[in-house]
Amino acid sequence: MALPIASVKIVTPQGLLYPGETVTLQCDISDYTDWTYGWFRYKSSEWKFYWYRHRPDSTPVTTTSGYSYTLSWVNVSDGGQYWCRAGRGDPVYYTLYSDPVQINITERPVAVLILQPNWTQIFIRETVTMRCDIQGGGDTDWDYRWYKNSQLFSPFNTKPEYRISPVYRSNSGSYTCEGVKGNKLSNISDAVQLTVSDQPQPALSISPQWRNPGDLVSLSCEVDKTSTGWRFFWYRTVPYRAGLPSLSDKSYSLQPLSDNVTSEDSYTLIPAAGDVILESPVHPVTEGDSVTLTCTFRYQETNPNPKADFYKDGVLIKNETTGEMTIPTVSKSDEGFYKCKSGQGESPESWVTVRVSPVVSPGSSTSVLVGVVVGLVVAGVLLVILLVLLWRYQNSKGYCFNRIFW
Repeated sequence: MALPIASVKIVTPQGLLYPGETVTLQCDISDYTDWTYGWFRYKSSEWKFYWYRHRPDSTPVTTTSGYSYTLSWVNVSDGGQYWCRAGRGDPVYYTLYSDPVQINITERPVAVLILQPNWTQIFIRETVTMRCDIQGGGDTDWDYRWYKNSQLFSPFNTKPEYRISPVYRSNSGSYTCEGVKGNKLSNISDAVQLTVSDQPQPALSISPQWRNPGDLVSLSCEVDKTSTGWRFFWYRTVPYRAGLPSLSDKSYSLQPLSDNVTSEDSYTLIPAAGDVILESPVHPVTEGDSVTLTCTFRYQETNPNPKADFYKDGVLIKNETTGEMTIPTVSKSDEGFYKCKSGQGESPESWVTVRVSPVVSPGSSTSVLVGVVVGLVVAGVLLVILLVLLWRYQNSKGYCFNRIFW
C-alpha cells in the first residue's frame, strides 16, 4: 500500500504578513486518520506532525501533536517555504512530505504625513492640507485614519488628504496618520506639529523720508520675520470707487499699482516720461489755507514761462501760462489726485490731503459771551450783598460796646 501524503496550508491570515503578526499553518492528513500499514493499524490520536523549513530533508523545526503550527510575532527572517509530514508508531512510519507553502513577510509600510504648504508657521484663516503617503505599501488601495494629539478624530477616510479651511487657533496640535487595508495597518506616521497664529500686521515704511521731485522712492513691507513664503500686494489710496477694494469706512478705495504682486518685500516707485514733475504739499494742508501747485520741467531754463494744464482726478480744471496754479482758500472738496501736462509731457499724479479746520461756530461764540456777562453780573451782586452784611455786623458790635461802657 502506498504511503499517505500530507498537505499543508496557511489557515490565517491569508496574504502578506507584517513583522509582529501571527500566522498559523495546518498539516492535513484527514484522509488517513485511520491508517493500516501492513499488520499495523493506527488511530488518529497517534499521529505526530513534523514541520520543516527551507527543505524537507532537514531537521524538523518543531514537532506538534496537533495539526496546527503557530508562529507568533514573526520577523522578516521567518519568511520562506514550509513543509510538513506526519508519523506514528514505533518504529515511526511517516507520510510523504507535503508540497511546500510560501510565507511572505515584509516590512510594515510606513505612513508619512506631509503638511501642505510646508510652512513653519500658519496663520488663522489660511488653508492647510495634510497628506498621508504610505511608503512601501505596494498598491494604493488604502484607507486612512487621522489622529490629533494621539486621539482618533477621523476613523475612516478613503482619500489620502485631510483639508482644514480655514484654520483657527483651536486647530493647533500634533497630527499623525496611518493606513488601513482590510485587517492590515501601516506604521503610524511621525507627528507633525501644526501651530496656528494670529494674523500678522504688516508694517509699511518709505525711503528716503525726505523726498524731492524726481526722486526714486522705495516702499518696504515687513511681515512676521519668522515666517516665509509671502507674496506682496501693492496699492495706493484713491477716492472711493465702486468695484475696487476699500477701507472699512469706504472713505478711500485701494487701486493696485502696476506690477501689483511681487515676491520681494520692497517696491520702487519710478518717476514717469521724467521731464515733467508736479510740486505739491507733502504734508496735509488745513482748510482755509492757500495752496500752490507748480509744474516744473527738466529744461526749465530754456522755457522760463511754461504753459501747463492742471488736472484733478483725471479732469482738466485749469490752464495756466505761468506753470503754477493757486487755490486761495482750500476746502475738503479740493482733496484728490493732481497732475499737470505741457508740451514736454505729463507729470505723475500727486495726492493732496486736506484736513478739516477746527473752527468755532458763531452760535458757540455768542453762548460763550453771554455766559461771561452773566457770570460777571452775578459776581457783582454777591459782592454788594457781602459788603452790606459786613457793614451791619460792624455796627452791631459798636452798639453793644457803647451800652456796656456807659
